[in-house]
Amino acid sequence: MLCLICLNLLLTKQALAEKNALPVDLGGDADSSIPRPKISAEESNRRLKDARLLFERGKPDAAIYMLQQLAKDDPENYDVLLELGRIAVGAKNWAYSITVFRQASLMKPEDVEVRMILMDVYKAYQMPIQEIIVAKEVLALESENLVAMKRLAFLYHEQAMLEEEVGIRQNLIKLKPADYENTKQLAVSLDKSAQLWEAAKAYELIRIHHPSKLDDMYRLAAIYDTLGENFREAEVLDHIAENGGSGGGWMESHTEQLLREKNGIRDPFTAGLTLSVAKEDTMKTYTVGQQVAYTRVNAQSSVDFGIKAGYKHSRHEGRRELEGKVAIDSATVELTATKYFSGEDYILDASVGVLHDEVNGQLRSRFGLPVVTGADFPSLIDSSFNSYGGTMPIGSVTLTAQPNRNIIYTAGYAHNIMEEFDARLVQLTHDTLSLGVDYNIQNDANLVLKVDNSYISDGNYRLHAMTGGYYNLWASAPVNGLRGRRKSSFGHSQTSFIRIGYEVDFFSDREDAEHERYESFVSTDYRYKGILSGQAKLMDLGADAALLFNAKLSYGAGRTREYMRSADARIFYFMPDAENELGIMYGYQDEDSDNQPLGNTSIGGESSMQAVSLYTRWFF
Repeated sequence: MLCLICLNLLLTKQALAEKNALPVDLGGDADSSIPRPKISAEESNRRLKDARLLFERGKPDAAIYMLQQLAKDDPENYDVLLELGRIAVGAKNWAYSITVFRQASLMKPEDVEVRMILMDVYKAYQMPIQEIIVAKEVLALESENLVAMKRLAFLYHEQAMLEEEVGIRQNLIKLKPADYENTKQLAVSLDKSAQLWEAAKAYELIRIHHPSKLDDMYRLAAIYDTLGENFREAEVLDHIAENGGSGGGWMESHTEQLLREKNGIRDPFTAGLTLSVAKEDTMKTYTVGQQVAYTRVNAQSSVDFGIKAGYKHSRHEGRRELEGKVAIDSATVELTATKYFSGEDYILDASVGVLHDEVNGQLRSRFGLPVVTGADFPSLIDSSFNSYGGTMPIGSVTLTAQPNRNIIYTAGYAHNIMEEFDARLVQLTHDTLSLGVDYNIQNDANLVLKVDNSYISDGNYRLHAMTGGYYNLWASAPVNGLRGRRKSSFGHSQTSFIRIGYEVDFFSDREDAEHERYESFVSTDYRYKGILSGQAKLMDLGADAALLFNAKLSYGAGRTREYMRSADARIFYFMPDAENELGIMYGYQDEDSDNQPLGNTSIGGESSMQAVSLYTRWFF
């Protein structure tokens, strides 16, 4: 009985010591050499199992006491220390368990597991600073231990250690960029500390890896709004709309307004008018043409939509062998869309619409004799020169690529009516596929190559290729493009220049015995011409406008041409910043064609044409 009382007193004293976090002598002197075990391994394992059994039976104090004694007899047994620490934790004796686990961590400095357990104990005992120290020890042993990194980031956040929290969370992002919780907490912490740029970077990672987190995207848009980054804000609002969100409501209109104000963005409304008189050998043509176009520039995305409409009235009066009149009234309406990729390096233009022609009048032989018949003007629908109008769909798609300042690639498809008079009377249409490349050499020379293939509605088709080269003999400062941006010397002509050029055209019309209405060449043909052009400033009209004179001369020949001479000159008023233009133009062309009439091919022989035009184009 006396022994039992003494044991209880001893256990009570030990429990009080543990609760007061008093260290327990585990055996051995810190300054002496490591003692050898006083018992065998078998005896050590047996006593270890007995201690576990005592703990399982609800006697933690007795289990702790037994393990303390075992640690004195077997001081190098690491498992004994771990079990002693676990039982202390199970008994909620945090202070004592800390002492034991720290002793174990010193016994095996490379053991990460015991330090992770120690972090849990520090957390339960509410010792965050010590938990931080141990977490850093773990990361010193395993730099990519995700559990320790997340725990440490949370501890830094709790202790308001922002700089340290940001650093550890950024390291976590490098290991797990798609970890939403970590990235979100980083963004929130930076946001609350008013580090908006850094917060935006974190939210951008969420946009990449978790695009459906729309609440975060709204916050990102608001941050960009605060920073005045309205283009970025617009991109985020587009992202929200694309992922099922509302697009920002008031924020959307607010962003649109700011973008327009800050960047001078305007919706271009263009109106143009052309008045011309052209006199050929067989007829005189008067033309009045108007066109208006409006584009809604979408400041929040890279897609612009627009509409354009045009009306043209042409009156053709017979001369020499022909008499009578034919009037052609043509109206078009088109919807347009433009998509920009990589800034403006790649541009996709598309349009779809409808064209309506009204054709009235009649041309006939002036002499009442079969000197001039329908065979002489093969594209007319019958020999009495009667014709009719009609309605047809029109449209086009063009891709323009300018990966650098020196080269432009184009590819396109178009469905439209043929503009020549004969083809217009029977409303021949063509579907054209085209490719082109324009290479600029140091803004002084230009090389061009274009290929197009037209499928004509009468069953024929025409293959056409053109190559040319141009060189500036002399040039002054350039006229800038829209909003004052210059792309190249040839993209926007210089104020004053002298230029030479050379062009070669190749044609090949397919012959179709049943559909020869629009055959122009018996077989393949090539034509070439040299060009001399120039422009001079006559006077400045204010700070942003000038009066210019432009002239162009060309001379050529070819397989079916004896010669081709042409000249045109114009005087025009020009506002470069807005590209407004008003001018008058005179043109002359004289050629001798060696085509031999065969079936319905074009008439050979000498022909000439003169034209005078008054034109304007204005942005509002």
